[in-house]
Formats: sequence, C-alpha cells, structure tokens
Amino acid sequence: MPGPGGPVPPPVPPQHPSEQPTNLLPPLHEDQPREPELLTHYEPLPGEPGGPPLAQRSEEPEAEAEPEPEDTPPTDEEGRRMRRKKIWRRVRRTCYVLVALGFVVPIAAFFIGYQMWDIPQPEQVALDQQQTVTFYYSDGQTELGKIVPESGARTQVKLDDIPKHVQNAVLAAENPTFWSDDGFSYRGIAGAVWRQIRGLEGGGSTITQQYIKVATGKDEKTYTRKFREIVLAKKMSDQVDKKTILEGYLNTIYFGRGAYGIQAAAKAYFGKDVKNLTLEEGAVLAGAIQMPSQWDPEVDLPGAKDRWDYVIKRMNEQGWLDGRKPGELQYPTTWQTADKWQNQGMADGPRMQIQYRAKAEVEKRYGWDQAQQQGLKIVTTIDAKAQQQLEDAVKRNMTNQPEELRTSAVSLDPKTGGVLAYYGSKDGKGMDYNWQGYRSPGSTFKPFVAIAGLKQGKGIGTTYDGTTPQKISGTIFRNAGDDARCGKECAVKDAMRMSINTAFVNMGVDVGLQNVAKAAIEAGIPEQYGAQKTLAEANGIPQAGLALGQYPVRPIDLATAFNTLAAEGTKHETHFVQKLVKPDGTVVAQFIDQKTGPAFDQSADKNQQIARNVTESMLQVASSSNLALKGNRQVASKTGTHGIENSDRNSDAWMAGYTPQVSTTVWVGTDFIQEIKWITPQGVKKDIYGKDLPGMIWRDYMNAYLSDKPVEKFSNFKAIGRAEPPPPPSPSNKKEETASHTPTSTPSSGTSPTPTSDAQVTSGKPPTTSCVPSRGHRCPPTGPTGTDDQDPGDTRNPNRGGRLPDGTMSPPEEPR
Repeated sequence: MPGPGGPVPPPVPPQHPSEQPTNLLPPLHEDQPREPELLTHYEPLPGEPGGPPLAQRSEEPEAEAEPEPEDTPPTDEEGRRMRRKKIWRRVRRTCYVLVALGFVVPIAAFFIGYQMWDIPQPEQVALDQQQTVTFYYSDGQTELGKIVPESGARTQVKLDDIPKHVQNAVLAAENPTFWSDDGFSYRGIAGAVWRQIRGLEGGGSTITQQYIKVATGKDEKTYTRKFREIVLAKKMSDQVDKKTILEGYLNTIYFGRGAYGIQAAAKAYFGKDVKNLTLEEGAVLAGAIQMPSQWDPEVDLPGAKDRWDYVIKRMNEQGWLDGRKPGELQYPTTWQTADKWQNQGMADGPRMQIQYRAKAEVEKRYGWDQAQQQGLKIVTTIDAKAQQQLEDAVKRNMTNQPEELRTSAVSLDPKTGGVLAYYGSKDGKGMDYNWQGYRSPGSTFKPFVAIAGLKQGKGIGTTYDGTTPQKISGTIFRNAGDDARCGKECAVKDAMRMSINTAFVNMGVDVGLQNVAKAAIEAGIPEQYGAQKTLAEANGIPQAGLALGQYPVRPIDLATAFNTLAAEGTKHETHFVQKLVKPDGTVVAQFIDQKTGPAFDQSADKNQQIARNVTESMLQVASSSNLALKGNRQVASKTGTHGIENSDRNSDAWMAGYTPQVSTTVWVGTDFIQEIKWITPQGVKKDIYGKDLPGMIWRDYMNAYLSDKPVEKFSNFKAIGRAEPPPPPSPSNKKEETASHTPTSTPSSGTSPTPTSDAQVTSGKPPTTSCVPSRGHRCPPTGPTGTDDQDPGDTRNPNRGGRLPDGTMSPPEEPR
C-alpha cells in the first residue's frame, strides 16, 4: 500500500503463468548452495508447496523371489549332441588354423627366402656354363669322345642386336606375358602342379624362371626347387631390368646342335649372325627351345614344322607379325645341316652316332644343359672291345663291295637291354640306319607269327599247308624257287628252318593277323611311328603279308624284339646310358629299367615257356645257312630278305640271332629302292640274301664277341602243344602228291640238318599276284622268297620316312 500522500500506482494486469518469473529451486540439502537463478519455468517437486504429495512407502514386506529349479542331467541324446558340437567346434577351429597357416607359412617363407637368397648375375651365368662333357665306355675309364663348347659357341650379344621379331618369337613360344608379369605365372604354377599330380611333366615356367633354373644349375623335380625358383624369379624381376633378364636368357638358353645362346643358334642353324635372322627363321629357333634335340628340322621336320606353326599362331595372337598374316609366311627351306656345326671332341666314324644317341638319351632323362653345366661324365653301355669287333666284322665283309651298299648293326645285352655295340653307318654322319631307316624285315618277322600261335596252344610241331603257289585271303603267295619240300603237312619248326612262306601266311591267318601284330609289339616293335600304326594299313587292319614282314620297322626295334626272345620273354628297354657322374665321382643319375617285365604272358613261367618254344624253332636256322657259331654253341636265329615289288630282285637283307649272352641284328640295303648285289669271294656278282653279307657280318662278330665267353645253353625246353610234326602219311595216302611235295622230316635239336644249296635258293622264277596296288592299300610280297628268307615286294609307306616312291630318302619321324 502506498505511503500517505503519494501517488497511487496503476493496477498490475494479471500475467499468464508462462510469463511469470521462474522461482529459484530450493537446495536438496542444506549444505549445498542454491542453484543459480534460471529464467525457465519451475515445476514444484513432490512435497514442496504447490507440488504433489509424497508417495507413502508400503509397510508390507517384499515378496521373496522364488528359488530357481535345480539343473536336471541331460538325456543321452542331448549328451551326444553336445559332444558332436564340441568335436565339430574343434574341427572348425583346426581348419581355421590350418588355412591360416597355409597362407601365413608360405608367405613368411617367401619373404625369408626373398631376403636370404641371392639372384645370379647374367654375365657370370654364361661363363659358368662352358664345361666339357666326356663320354666313356661301359668300364667308366676308357674315353669314347667329348663335347667341348667351341670358342664362340656361346657369344654374348646385346638385346639391341637381336631383331625385335626374333625377341617376339621367343616370347610367343615361351612367355607372352614376360613384360608385365612378376617373374612367375600363377596360372602356370597351378597348371604345373596339376600336371605333376597326374604324373605328367610339370612345365609352366616363365622365361625368368627358366633363366633362374639355367643360372643355378638346379633342375631337381621337387617342390622345394620350384619354390626357390619362384622366389628368385620374383626378386630378379624386382631388382633387375626386364631387358637385362631377356638379354641374359637369350644368351644362355640351349637351342640344340650344341649351340647355347641365340647368336650361336643362328650360326648353327642358318650360318648367319642373329641380327640378320628373318621372322620365319626366328620362329624356327624359338620353337626348338622346349625340346631342342627333337624339334631340330634335320631330326624331325614334321615335328619342327608343327612347332613353328604354333609359334606363328601365338605371335599373330599378340599382334607381333609386323602386319603380315600367318598364311603369307613359309617355313624356311635353307637351314644349315648339323654336319657343318660339329662340336669339338666328337667321336669318329660309327662312334659319332653312339655319342649322339647317348646325348639324346641324357637330354630326355636328365637334361643336356644340366649335364654340360656340371661337366658330367657320361658312362655308356658300350663295350669298347665289342664295338671294335663289330666295326672289324663290318669292314672285313663290306670292303670292295659295291659302293651303293649300306649296312647297320646293333648288339644288345639280353640281361639288361644295354647296347653293347652299335654301327649306324660307315662315317657316322647323316642317316643313322639303325634309328632312322624304316625297312621291311622279311622273314625275320616269322618268329612273331609262331609266338601268336604258341599263345593259343599251337606248338612248333603244328602243321600248315606249305605247298606253292597258294591263294590265301585273295592273294597268291609263293615259296622261293617254288620250294614244295615241306608239303601240305609242314610243321612250324620245319617252315622256320626252310622259310616256307605259304605255311606262315596260313598260320598268320589261322591265329589272327591282329594277334601276330600284338605279339611283335609285345616283343618290342613300337605300336606306332608318329601317328601311323606300325604293323597295319592306314585303316588299322593288317594284310596277310604281315606274316612275311610286309610292314617296315627300324633295325633298332627289330633288335629289341629279338633281344626279348634272347631274354626268354623278359622285355628290357634298349638304352645307351649307364649312369651320369660328376667330376668328383658322385653319381647323379643311373639308368633304371622301368619297362622290364614279362612280354607275352603275366605268368612268368608261361611267358618264359612261350619265348623258349620259339627259340627252339630257330635253333637250326644258322647251321642250315652255313652260319653256325664256333664252339658248338646253341644259337637261335632268322634270316630275312625283302624284294622289290613285281620283281625277282632283292632290296633288303637281314640276319638276327642270339645266344643267352648276346643278341645281334644286321641289315644290308641301299639308300634307294634298287636291287642289291654283292661280290662273292670268287669275284662273282650275285643277289644278296640274308645268309650272305648280313649273315657273314653277324657270324664274324658273334664269334669274336663270344670267343672269351663261357659256353651257355638256353633253359630246358618244355613244349607247348605239339613239338614234333605227325609221322609222314603211308604210301597209300600219297598217291595224289608229287615227289616235290614230299614232307621233309626235321632232325631233333641235337642233329645237324642238311644245308640248303645255292641252286635251290636262286632257281625260282618271278611269281604273279592278283593284288593291284592302290592308294591306302598295300600288296603283299611278290617275287622269289628263298630258303634263306627272301620276302620280295617293297611295301614302303612313304609317309613314314626312309624310302619314297621315287627312290629317294626322306627324314624319318621319331616315335613318340
């Protein structure tokens, strides 16, 4: 209320609660200061003036919580489920750990190796590889020959001196992603592992990996070596310029012909410097890198061309043909022969081919570049004394003979398959007739007809019609000189001794020509030469002439098959290399015969019995041909002669035979399809049969080789089926037979048969045949077939190498 006499203040209008000032909050406790004044609205708390009343606490005690029920034991099923959960939990955790380790451990090992291992230096690599490889005879002491890198054989060149198209050819063949990869290929490694799991060759190496392998000299087929190679390849890619790597690779990789590096390869193949190579020539060299001894155009022209096509295709895919199209390019035809690029220290004469065969074997089994890097000693299977004896036998019998005649011979050890002596040609250059000559074996094939019969229980006393001529399977067949001595009941062993063609053709048809081919393949004749079946027509079906050696084989393969018979059915792999030895005497590799085993039957006893029975059928052939060995030695043998189609002249002559200690096969022929004649000791020029030059070379060598060996006999003879022919028919049953058809009884193994005269051999007349040659069809042999086994009728397949229709020679295709 105003004081007395003062003015009366105006009335205060009522305010909305939101407009009223906010009261201060009282302190919760007396010892706490008051909250600062706020300009916000205040809501009274419970118990304060204007606030809600305080809640009354209930006096009733709180209800006690109900006790939880006690755990009940799990049932059996629940227990099993719990255990399974625990087990799988542990398995999962273990898998997690293993997976983690699978990543962590290799990564850790990679980084450790990356830090610890040093990469090789390119220039030092090239210098370290120039070492001499020495070949030794089987005694490991007598030197056979050497391969010494020529000065300049590995000439360093700068990458800028190598044409870009040559570089691209190598990249296309070996590593198209070289410029962008990390030194290794993840895809290549995965492919290599998968191939190795399946027992195939690994492969998949990049150029950098190949360079590391060459540089370190480590080529063991182990995952450890491969891992180290990958680590070093990555490290080299990181630390060395790609151009330097490619330059080092091209200066050290092996191209064949003893040439290391692209410059030496250009000289070896084309006789020019690398800077002058064309794109096509560069593709030839690039194609040879993977298998240099095989894809040399002089060794396997079809294979080399296929590889060249592959390189050109890959170059085209990468756009590296310099604007040209694949169809515009032609395979070079002016490559230089290997004769002009001989390594120093090569053996002379026939021994050059021994060295070549041994080298090819080392390359296939071990790697030639590894052998030369380490300067290995190659101990061969060749017996130095036996080799000289074989060369002497050839020289003695071939001296003063017609110049066009060629000969080959190979002698094997029946116990191991090792080559004891080898004669591929006179000078050791050019064609190796043992390995590259494809010849129809004539009657030397007849033992395999007998084997097919023995496998069916038909013994060597089983008889077949041996009269002549006969029409068999639609074709007329004759015996040499129309020899009908064996008659209609001609026993197999008599037909073998007298070489009765018609009896063996009848037997071949009887036992099945496919079974005859199978028996020969089991003995050692390859089933195929390249893509061509060996013992059949192009359609895979053999003709009846198979029984008379119609289809060509290589002398080395026929020798292998006869060696299986000498080993009484145990087949061995024919080989030249015994072992590889480091200069310090450490053996780094030794030949292991992985193909040995029974040839004709899984039962060892039955297999031996089959081989021993066919041996029994051949025990009298040598003596009946005046080729018996000294010392009354048991020897099984077969002569053979093959003739020119529709002619009474011979083109090939053979002799193959063995004792328990040695098996030897000899061939005589020419480079062309022409008649072969020899000059007898009396100076008379006569047709050559198996018992002539081939038989004389065989006899002289066998006598020399066995002269200081003990006399060994074959195992006891246990006949399969009939061993002896039936007794001759009574006179009353012979009224319809002429005297010339009288069967000739065969003496037992211990008696000497009557030798066959030359007049009986050569008195025949040219036969006729109802077969007309056509494309894809061979006619069986025609012409005289002598008791010394001439089987005329040249049925060369020109697609298999050797003789072409015009009489020239073509390079053979190696079996794959």
